[in-house]
Amino acid sequence: MSHLAELVASAKAAISQASDVAALDNVRVEYLGKKGT
Repeated sequence: MSHLAELVASAKAAISQASDVAALDNVRVEYLGKKGT
C-alpha cells in the first residue's frame, strides 16, 4: 500500500472513531494543521 493510501486509511479510521465535535476537530488539526491548509 502506498504512503498516501495508508495516510487516507488512517485519517478515515480516526474520523470514524471521533466521538464528538472536539475529537473530530483534533483529527482535523492532526492531519491538516490548525489553519486547515
